[in-house]
Amino acid sequence: MNHNAISYGRPAPTDRSAPPSASASSRFVIAVGTDMLIVAVCFGAALFFRFRAIPSTQLDMYFEPLTRSIVPIALLYAGANLLARLDEQIWRYASVQEVISLWMTTTACTLFTIIVDVGIGMTRTRPLPLSVVLLGGILTFFAFVSARYRGRLITGVVWRLDALRGKFPPAQVRTLIYGAGDAGQVLARQLRTKTGIESYVICGFVDDDLMKRGRRIQGIKVLGDRQTIANLVDRERVDLIILAMPSIRRSELSDILSQCQKTRARIQVAPDIMGFIAARKPEPLLREVGIEDLLGRSPIPMDHAAASGIITGKIVLLTGACGSIGSELCRQVAALAPRRLVVVDNNETGIYDLEIEMRTRFPAVDITSVIADATDGHKIEQVFREFAPHVVFHAAAYKHVPLMERYPEEAVRVNVGGTRVVVDLAQRYDAERVVLVSTDKAVNPCSVMGATKRVAEMLVATAGQAHAVNMPGTVTRRTLCTAVRFGNVLGSRGSVIPTFARQIELGGPVTVTHPDMTRYFMEIPEAASLIIQAASLTEGDDIFILDMGDPIQIDDLARKMIRMRGLRPDVDIPIVYTGIRPGEKLHEELAYAAELKQATAHPRIYRHSGGQYQDAASTDAAVDRLLSLAAPESRTQLVAALFDLARADQASSGALEQRFGLQSPVLSN
Repeated sequence: MNHNAISYGRPAPTDRSAPPSASASSRFVIAVGTDMLIVAVCFGAALFFRFRAIPSTQLDMYFEPLTRSIVPIALLYAGANLLARLDEQIWRYASVQEVISLWMTTTACTLFTIIVDVGIGMTRTRPLPLSVVLLGGILTFFAFVSARYRGRLITGVVWRLDALRGKFPPAQVRTLIYGAGDAGQVLARQLRTKTGIESYVICGFVDDDLMKRGRRIQGIKVLGDRQTIANLVDRERVDLIILAMPSIRRSELSDILSQCQKTRARIQVAPDIMGFIAARKPEPLLREVGIEDLLGRSPIPMDHAAASGIITGKIVLLTGACGSIGSELCRQVAALAPRRLVVVDNNETGIYDLEIEMRTRFPAVDITSVIADATDGHKIEQVFREFAPHVVFHAAAYKHVPLMERYPEEAVRVNVGGTRVVVDLAQRYDAERVVLVSTDKAVNPCSVMGATKRVAEMLVATAGQAHAVNMPGTVTRRTLCTAVRFGNVLGSRGSVIPTFARQIELGGPVTVTHPDMTRYFMEIPEAASLIIQAASLTEGDDIFILDMGDPIQIDDLARKMIRMRGLRPDVDIPIVYTGIRPGEKLHEELAYAAELKQATAHPRIYRHSGGQYQDAASTDAAVDRLLSLAAPESRTQLVAALFDLARADQASSGALEQRFGLQSPVLSN
């Protein structure tokens, strides 16, 4: 075997001395030959136009000097184009800059020809009149441009002939571009040259910059600002509005989207051009408006220095690793370079897929996958004994409110029992920190799921108060226990956003429980960042909440999602109100009145502490009773005991229902 002939996956070195390919050589010959022919024809036409009034018998005295000098003149123009590398351009995608280059080379050659012609005329008769040289240069420039833009010219002529015969392109999208800056200009150029099923007709730009109003960019007029969008869509019969503003603030984007959604046009977003160039997996030229664009606030950044301080070089254990939040939490933790990341889930397929992804994206991180149920104390203790984690993130839980109303025993077994197992073992094996992933439904709960999460918060709080280990010769040390309360997480499994999206794709109806229902929303990366940030900020016995801005009305969200697809609510897609389901509230709350809200080192994250809890012994006894009742045949007693414990810090469950107008839990016996 000839080993020298094998590259072993490395690209072969380029032989710069190798001759150009046949196609490159033929392209060179065609370019030079075409340019020389254009010059000869244009100078011949210039001579003819200049002396067309004289008898044809006298034209020979002018054409004879031209035939002697046309070859060097033609070589001069063709050579200048080669030096300017104009033969390397793909003129279908050319811009004004390439036309300017042609004008510069043609002008330079014309001036040089005039100088030579005048120089020769100082000793003898000039070969060509100056008027012929000037007119020949002008004709040559326009002929060069026409020859190179012939594809666009022919396409335009064919389109107009088809239009006269009533034959229009099958899918012509009349487009309005919001943003006349660099991104908008690049997008306009790309859309004009895009071919395929759809063709784009750019009706104009919209921009809030007063200096651009009424001006033309690439021949496209800036028609107005955001306040004129609705009128422009009607006047110009716009089918599509494209937002080309990659660096705009979320609050401004939300306002612009509100203006766009008043129209019948579809709405799409152009990506960040520099990000498009730099990305390993480039984004498409256009994308649909995302729900995250409607939040009206910027994503909450993570304090990487603080997060690295508790993760880098540490052993991290994560339960519920295959969920929407759990998997994103794995990615963010792995990016902070832990010594080992132990991921636990009872979803075998999910663990398999997650392990492949993590080993591919983070090859330097030691990833250990464990298939186990968080409620299996024996199996989870084996994990703690073997790996002795420093930081524990407990994300394993059942979260679907209607399902947990029907199966309260499962909600108690997983959300309460699993939390007790993980927190107890974290304390027993001296973990530094434990973070419980909770929910805003745990505040004044009226659902089984919310009540189980409230009891889980109580377990974390009482454990944090009770657990302290006296280390010989050191100060008292304890496992820091904390919880994080979320609102609804955009795009997480089973959340309202994917449900609405599927209903819209199927043609409706979109089902909304109540027209006045509101929820707090956050993005999946934000949720994962908050969990890690809470671990870095906790002092034990506290709860962390993200400033999620104002709550969003679910009915308004559904209507905006329909409009984002270019459809009309109640016309193209019906909206049906189904009524509040068992366990649901009209409006969620983030904190109890008794909790003390404190600022933290992070400007958008707040610590809540001082909640009213039973002592650890009473809580443990109540949880023991709950777990003993967690069986289908004991659902009535189980739910009663669950709400008694979850509302232990309230005056009474009846007072709670009267105050908040809550429904009593509906049981399935």
